[in-house]
Amino acid sequence: LAWMDDPRVAPALLAYLRRRDPDPLHTRSEALRGLLLRAPDDPDIYLAIRQRIMEEPGHLTSPLVKNVQADYERYAERMTKGLAAAPEGNTKELYAQALQLYEARRFAETVKLLDPILAAAPKIAEAWNLRGHSKREMGDARGALDDFERYVLLAPNDAVAYDSRGSARLALGDLEGASADFGKALQLDPKHAESHYHRGLTRLRQNDAAGAMADLDAALQLQPQHAGAMGARGLARKLAGDLDGALDGL
Repeated sequence: LAWMDDPRVAPALLAYLRRRDPDPLHTRSEALRGLLLRAPDDPDIYLAIRQRIMEEPGHLTSPLVKNVQADYERYAERMTKGLAAAPEGNTKELYAQALQLYEARRFAETVKLLDPILAAAPKIAEAWNLRGHSKREMGDARGALDDFERYVLLAPNDAVAYDSRGSARLALGDLEGASADFGKALQLDPKHAESHYHRGLTRLRQNDAAGAMADLDAALQLQPQHAGAMGARGLARKLAGDLDGALDGL
């Protein structure tokens, strides 16, 4: 607590939360709570926190975010008020507003706000990613893929970029392309739980029960409360003929 007023606290906690080590949920929750309570009114810190939450399996419905929901809502409200008073032409602040719309599941409005941002500043990789996810949520997998292609070009060493593009390819039925993207993501970040999960889903559709179980087990080792991976692992066990194991995993 003595360190909480030190300006280095927020960046240090943010760096910790970006680690892929599967620390206990309680430990990560306390770190995120401390960050939300003491984060400065700095748009860069705010956007970094939102980007970290976007990478969490399940985003706003994840156990990590649910544990600090009240603190997050207070922080977001404070930051949103500050951003609303900022000049309209500030791209960074408009992007933050787009994040708020996305979190409220107002995907069409998110896309509408991001369109002029990307027209004016096409090198903002995170904006392509956010618009791609918004389009995918609206059922436009082809449009999402186009945006994720730009994300990969701008961030070729970011595992999230390949995971995002792979998810669009999976939605379009391009199983080989999706598997390649998830493999590249895991090459860049072997502890990226979502890429293990998504590649597990891909392998399920390819009827590769053993490969699917290996990936889904890895995802659950990294994120033990990943509900999607639990359910998919049960399907993989069923595909392998292990009906008892399939029921145990549900």
